[in-house]
Amino acid sequence: MFYELYFYFPKSEIIPTPEPFVGAINYNGKIFYVYVSREDNRDLIMYLKWKENRFSERIIVITESTEHVNPLMIHAQDMKLRTKTDQELMARDGGIYFHEEGKFVKEG
Repeated sequence: MFYELYFYFPKSEIIPTPEPFVGAINYNGKIFYVYVSREDNRDLIMYLKWKENRFSERIIVITESTEHVNPLMIHAQDMKLRTKTDQELMARDGGIYFHEEGKFVKEG
């Protein structure tokens, strides 16, 4: 799924990241950390919990459903968190979701 997301960032650089992220994309000088969610987000929740107030990077979560990302919002309220579903990535459907007023809203 990571490489399907990479399609949306032409001429970008892939960079390694610490766990629980699968990698990051450096696009126009902005780094987007990528996490793949499969219902259980405990590893990312723990990472954000211990890095709270010190991790302010952009995160893109690839998930089967945006509902799987809701438990993350306790620790990611002030972060630049975006999400994209597996189905949309495979269909190369444009747009990405961002969190606003307690729900995910599709950009564009």
